[in-house]
Amino acid sequence: MTQELMRVLERPDLRVIAGERRIALAPALDLPFRIQPDGGVVLGLPVQGQQEVTAFYLRHALELAVLREIAPERPMCAAFCAARTAALFWYLDTGRQDADAPAAWVPSMAGDDLPGVSVLQEIWPALAPLQPALSQRGGRCSFPQLHDRLQALWPLLGPTESLMATGG
Repeated sequence: MTQELMRVLERPDLRVIAGERRIALAPALDLPFRIQPDGGVVLGLPVQGQQEVTAFYLRHALELAVLREIAPERPMCAAFCAARTAALFWYLDTGRQDADAPAAWVPSMAGDDLPGVSVLQEIWPALAPLQPALSQRGGRCSFPQLHDRLQALWPLLGPTESLMATGG
C-alpha cells in the first residue's frame, strides 16, 4: 500500500468503519474501488491521489461494503445510500466547494432534497460498477421504486459526524 493510503487508513473515523475488512490496492483497476462478493474492498488507481480524495473513496467503499452486507437483496438502494453518505462526508471532511468534488454526482447526492428519478438514472452508471454485478432477477428495481424507497431514508442518511452536527 502507498504511504498516502496508509495515512488515510490510520484516521480513527475510517479505521472504525473498516474494522477487520480486507482492503487491497489494485493500481490496474481504473475504478476508484470495487466491492468484492466476499465484502472485501479493492481500491483502484483513482484513489491514489490527494489524501482528501483517498479518504472520500475509502469512506464510500466502506459504506457500500457494510450496506451490501446489511441489505444484499437491495444493491441499488445500498449504492445510493452509500453515495449519499460519502457525498456528505466529502463536504464535512474538506469544507470544499462543488467544483472540487471528486465525482460529478457528489453535489446532487449531498443535497437536502433527494434528486429526481432522471438524476438517479444519470448517476447509476457511475455507481453500478463499484459493486458485484447485479443479476437480472435479483437486486434490480425500477428507478421510480428506488426513488420511493430513498425518499423516506434521505434525511436519515449521512455520516455519523454530519448527523451529530445537525442534531440528527
